[in-house]
Amino acid sequence: MEQCSYQAVHHRTTLANEAQQLVDELAAEAGSLVSPSVYESARLVSSAPWLDGHASRVRFLIDRQQDDGTWGGPAGYTLAPTLSAIEALLVEFRRDDDADPVCREAIDLGLRSLAASHNSPSAPDEPDMIAWELLVPWLASEVNDRLEELRSQGKHVMPAHAVVARSHMDDQLLNALRDRARRGIAIGPKFWHSLEFLGDSAHHASFVLPVNGSVGCSPAATAAWLGRSPRQSDSSSVSYLVEAQARLGGPVPGVSPISVFEVAWVLSSFASASVDVSVSPRMLRQLSQSITTKGAPAGLGLPPDSDDTAGALYALSKLGAPHSADCLFHYEGDEYFQCFEGERTPSTSTNAHILDILPDRRLFATVSERRRRGAISKVMHWLIDVQGRDGAWQDKWHASPYYATMCCTLSLVRLGLSATSTLTRTVRWILDTQRIDGSWGRWQGTVEETAYAVRTLITLEIPNRSLAIKSAIAHGAGFLITHTGLDDHPPLWHDKELYTPLAVVKAARISSLYMAISQPDILAAMSNIPLIARAENEPETGAHST
Repeated sequence: MEQCSYQAVHHRTTLANEAQQLVDELAAEAGSLVSPSVYESARLVSSAPWLDGHASRVRFLIDRQQDDGTWGGPAGYTLAPTLSAIEALLVEFRRDDDADPVCREAIDLGLRSLAASHNSPSAPDEPDMIAWELLVPWLASEVNDRLEELRSQGKHVMPAHAVVARSHMDDQLLNALRDRARRGIAIGPKFWHSLEFLGDSAHHASFVLPVNGSVGCSPAATAAWLGRSPRQSDSSSVSYLVEAQARLGGPVPGVSPISVFEVAWVLSSFASASVDVSVSPRMLRQLSQSITTKGAPAGLGLPPDSDDTAGALYALSKLGAPHSADCLFHYEGDEYFQCFEGERTPSTSTNAHILDILPDRRLFATVSERRRRGAISKVMHWLIDVQGRDGAWQDKWHASPYYATMCCTLSLVRLGLSATSTLTRTVRWILDTQRIDGSWGRWQGTVEETAYAVRTLITLEIPNRSLAIKSAIAHGAGFLITHTGLDDHPPLWHDKELYTPLAVVKAARISSLYMAISQPDILAAMSNIPLIARAENEPETGAHST
């Protein structure tokens, strides 16, 4: 028992130091810690060859192509990044007669993969990604145009019009918005993050207002707005792109900077897990100042949304700097809270985050008690109603059900519903889906999804935990201890393609592991796992697979 206590103190100290280092990195404003994007990097290859790092971006696209010819995540997550990469390589092939023959091979393989996918009766449905209803038909048309141009130049790749949008991809909205832009009619900020779909009409569109140089926190949108010949007055936007590609050596992230989202999620994760970190008044002040009368955005330059608003409000409240939450009711609907105005589909995690805020009556000055209580009941019942039969929840902001399930579980437990049949099904689903190495994951075991599953089981706080639950948590914690490399953090978050907010994922791992080793029964169960004992005795070896 003394050895277990020593290990717990040692691990908690190590994890607390990691947490503080992560908070300090975010406070230094060194830029968002976001994974590189095939989709966005390809847009820069196509429209911004003048930008530093062009050759590295071309090589990045070629290197990231998968064996089947696609780019992007598994299943239906390939379409937009694959179209984007093929269009960019087609432009590069046309631009340079001496282009690397590997570029030609990548194009051919990519086109064949698209043709095979389109003709397959079992092709997976496209997921609910940012602006796919605009980007996919636009990019399919662009690829067809590039193929036709090459054919007219006598450069054979594949027959023109080999690529078409999926039959259910309606281009009516795309055509309507492009027509508005051509006639000089403003397109709302909701669309600026994906401004590139406007084509030439995006170039210096008068209705777009870059913030700190970026258009919609997107390198692709910013490059589309700049056009192929930036003006002298565009220096701040050019600087934004230069900095975006410099951190990754050519490739760029998909959505950056998203400092509000990162700070809110990281601080909330640590605070709710009782990981003690020192947060500067300046960081809290900046987070508070990001909340307007319509709430907070994920990052400056994006429109406000209720998800980031709730995340910021929760973090501020937990850290002793509460801010009025009245603005959340701007998003209230009949059945649930919308994430933003005009959304196509609701978000379970967003409503779970809002449900974390609603019980704190001190945060609502102008909202009646009756309305606040009614909102709690409404959101609670909606979350219960949309739970899957297996006990899990799905969400439009994340590819994995383990994220939404954790968010919904935490919010319902905080309302005192841990002993309900709703969450009993959740426990059973998590236990049934654990992998043999102790991990969890939709496609493979990952640190992120394992952290969410461990956190969910711990949060349920079941009295006299069964041996099965203690064993599941202990094995999951063991996986978190022995897996710390970047290869263990595949993209799972939804944007124009899947991406990884590395700071958020790191915080999730630290928080879940901290909670696990803080509980004696879990720590005792962990000490009986040989793999963890080896990791204890060999700290210098780093991460290794199980």
